[in-house]
Amino acid sequence: MIVHIGITPYQGSKMPPSKKDKRVRNAMVILVIALAALLLISAYEVVNYGHEVKWTAKLPDDYYFQIRQSNDGTIYVYGPEYGLRAFNPDGKLKWIYSDAGMPAISDNGTAYFGRSAGCTPFGFNALAPDGQISWSYPVANGSFGIPTIGPDGTIYVLHDISNNSTNYGFEFMAFSPQGDLVWERWLQRYPGFAVCVNGTVLLNTDDNNITAFSPEGNMLWRIPNGPILYDAVCSYTIYQDVNLGEVGGVRADLYATALNGSLLWRYPDYLANNTHNMANLYCIGTPLVDSNGAVYFVRYNGTGPNPYTSLFAMNPNGTLRWEYRNSTIGMPSVQGDTIVVQTSSGLTTLNLDGHVKWTVNGHYASSTPLAIGTDGTIYAITATSDVWNMPNGIVAIGVNPTLPLIGAFIVIPVIAICLVVIWKAKKD
Repeated sequence: MIVHIGITPYQGSKMPPSKKDKRVRNAMVILVIALAALLLISAYEVVNYGHEVKWTAKLPDDYYFQIRQSNDGTIYVYGPEYGLRAFNPDGKLKWIYSDAGMPAISDNGTAYFGRSAGCTPFGFNALAPDGQISWSYPVANGSFGIPTIGPDGTIYVLHDISNNSTNYGFEFMAFSPQGDLVWERWLQRYPGFAVCVNGTVLLNTDDNNITAFSPEGNMLWRIPNGPILYDAVCSYTIYQDVNLGEVGGVRADLYATALNGSLLWRYPDYLANNTHNMANLYCIGTPLVDSNGAVYFVRYNGTGPNPYTSLFAMNPNGTLRWEYRNSTIGMPSVQGDTIVVQTSSGLTTLNLDGHVKWTVNGHYASSTPLAIGTDGTIYAITATSDVWNMPNGIVAIGVNPTLPLIGAFIVIPVIAICLVVIWKAKKD
């Protein structure tokens, strides 16, 4: 009898997987997961248009805020009750200057403002980007309006000269960036003013004219019996947001006037087409001119049974480009191809053709102009509610780098390693 001794062959239908096969299978599973994660990250960014909340900062309750960003990315936030605060682009507080009045912020981050009586020194001041006073021009009393910075850097401000309850008139002042008083004009009545992109200064003077001055203070020309330059913005033409009281109501049209004083166009001529002979209209904020010459302004219409607010986009020739309606619309901001406004739905962005891109729900202070950074980040003031509209914080909305960084530094290298493993296994 012959006995055979040996290894019993594997009886299963398949050979057991080798270590190489397991590595390939695991690499393919990880690759599928990584590709799915990268796809989800990309889809999230596309769907959200890159408008995630980047950071928020708590602010004291106040009625009005002003936001501005300088060229180095610093965000300046002003409130009448607590002064001026400067934030880094990442939301960290840099400094606080509590005695500031309503400022104008230059591109390099210098803040120009008047201080209220009782502050030392009292007068018109320049605050350097590091939060320190760089110069001060003293005055005896009164108060200052909101400054305006001209294209050559000249700072214009209105000084209301008063003594307790007695008003002695107004002093329109022009300062150089170094703090020198370049020129001034004394006036008895309130002088609205606007500064054109070519440096021409328009000023309401006591003779009921709009008088044009050069940046050096030389008189150029006059518009006889011109309207009050209230909420006016000046491009190569003069865009005037004018509220005129008339029989049966109040109109709020946008006027475009050439620099020689002639009327170019007026829109919309509401009362001319109003069969009810009654209007309840008013404009909100200041007209805005973008880099293409398009003009944007917001007007409330409470004439009919269903009040609404409109954002008008006008061509430079005065024809209507489009109109966007909402029950509530705040002052717009434009950067590149994006328009941002506060609405009853929250924070709303539109394309230049007037179509809504995206909306962030929430309460935002409609009395506060928005700011759009050079990188497209939107800075807005959140409100406690739509009813009270009281600001309580600042929010930065834009491309949050967290998810893209995950894709760039984690997911993509994982995909690359998996592809190498699979390639080497196939090669062997």
